[in-house]
Amino acid sequence: MLSFAGCPSAVVLGQRLDTLAKELGFVWTAREVSSPEEGELLGFAGSPTLLIDGIDPFTDPSGNAGWACRLYATPEGASGCPAIDQLRDALTSPHGGRE
Repeated sequence: MLSFAGCPSAVVLGQRLDTLAKELGFVWTAREVSSPEEGELLGFAGSPTLLIDGIDPFTDPSGNAGWACRLYATPEGASGCPAIDQLRDALTSPHGGRE
């Protein structure tokens, strides 16, 4: 997970990843991105960004990304991180949740 300092959505995403790590048996790491330039090198698409094997399963097809808080489309509406079922699908799908 990539995020910038103080991102409240990163805390929520981290909690969801902890839950799924226990359920699915994986290890995840967090990295604080300190500048837009570093973010560009890492594939940062807003805070927080989840990369699975270096791929963002929630890529915005419009290309809207950058040094900002990120919004995800969830069944409940826009949110600062994906719903736990969306994360589970992304983590267990052979395509990382992408078609």
